[in-house]
Formats: sequence, structure tokens, C-alpha cells
Amino acid sequence: MRAIILSIVFCLASSIGWSKSVMLKDLVENPGDGLVYNKFLTMPFTGTANTTYESGQLKTLFNFIDGETQGQAEEYYESGQLKSKFNLENGELNGPHETFYENGQLKYNWNYKDGKMHGLQEDFDEDGSQLFSIKYENGVYIAD
Repeated sequence: MRAIILSIVFCLASSIGWSKSVMLKDLVENPGDGLVYNKFLTMPFTGTANTTYESGQLKTLFNFIDGETQGQAEEYYESGQLKSKFNLENGELNGPHETFYENGQLKYNWNYKDGKMHGLQEDFDEDGSQLFSIKYENGVYIAD
């Protein structure tokens, strides 16, 4: 009987650990290695984690591989409209970071390389008109 109970507990623990999607509040960062873990397990988390508004509507979505944020992350308005999307590599911004007004119009398009602004940075008003455009190289401003 004890073997059956242990088998059931192991199966439940395994399914939690290998879950593809969890709430972000169920993850913790280990200060020793800087990796993110499911607070109920001892192995770095791989999968997606999200937060929601009180209404239950999706608020944020992050991807993790071996305890590090990797790939596209997304943030949403409570209406369900996409608010921003960006790419993370080893926890740092890398690639385009786009933010949108709630009407869906692009608000800004900034670019990053290894966590630093890099390339063209553009801001727009709610009607889509460009407000300004500047360039950065490895975090250093270089031109309008």
C-alpha cells in the first residue's frame, strides 16, 4: 500500500514539475544561482508562466528554459489587447521590443542587444504618426 501511495505522490510531483504553464506567483528565484524554480520542486523551471488580472484575463506571459527567461514575452491590457511584446535571452532584452496603445496602434519600437538599446528606437502617437526616431549602439546614443 505504501508503494502505491509513493507512486501516486511521485506522479503528481512530476506532473507539476513538467507542467507547461504555471502562475508566475508559483515560481521563485534562487539567489544562489539566479535561476527560477517552481517553489514546490528542486529543478529549474522550464515552461510558460503567466499572471492574470482579477477578472481572470491574461496579463503577462513569460517563457522559461532551464530556469531562465527565454524567447518572446507578452503583456496584455485587461481588454485582452496586446500591450507589449519583447524577446529575452538569458533574462536580458534582445531584439525588438514593441509596445502598443490599447487601440492596437504601435506606440514604440525599440531594439536591444544583450540588454542594451541597440539600433533604431522609434516612438509614435496614437494615430500612428512618428514622434521621433533615434539610434543607439550597444547602449550609447549615436544619432537622431
